[in-house]
Amino acid sequence: MIEKKYVEDILSDMINIEGIHSQKQVEEYREQFLEPLDVLNEDGSVAGTAPRGICHRIGLRHGTVSVIIVRRDGRMLLQHRGGGIDRKLKRLDVAVSGHLKAGEKEPKLSACREMSEELGINPSEERMKMISQYNRDAPLNIAKPYERNRERRYLFQYSLTDDEGQALDSLFQRRESTNEVTAVSWYTGEEVLTAIDTGRASDGLLTSFVHYLMMVRS
Repeated sequence: MIEKKYVEDILSDMINIEGIHSQKQVEEYREQFLEPLDVLNEDGSVAGTAPRGICHRIGLRHGTVSVIIVRRDGRMLLQHRGGGIDRKLKRLDVAVSGHLKAGEKEPKLSACREMSEELGINPSEERMKMISQYNRDAPLNIAKPYERNRERRYLFQYSLTDDEGQALDSLFQRRESTNEVTAVSWYTGEEVLTAIDTGRASDGLLTSFVHYLMMVRS
């Protein structure tokens, strides 16, 4: 959809903006930036393909999956970012989320793939239940004014068995994708609401939790 020269120019600009210097970091950023994604119409139909970095830069709608993971006592598994060792300072997000790769037609399978990569758990497709699908235009972030994120989000719920819950820590340490999720913890619904009220919830968690509550209360 976009000429290669312009993609390379934007990629070079973004590397400079992000302050990336080491060769390894440049290569990793380049691989992620150039990952092809399907560009979607408002109804979710495919309009074409474009690099992931371009989708995020100019606001081309693309597909993502998120998985709300719960256990028997109702607690929700969330990933956290930043805050050091202080649990109260961490920014929270749903435990599993990721992009639909170009050509992927089954969001449930994409959600299972992401869960395996990020948590090390090979989930049961039967227990991967879709809650909702919706378009989301994320608010502009003053910290990253060069990003415009428009997504079609496919939201799932997965209930861990007792055996999966007991094995989680061990499986998480052996997970495939160590860069995506660095740590996870269990939170009550009240703690999630507090995180939302105090601005510690990501946009993904904020919108996902709303749809989750609508499903639970219906």
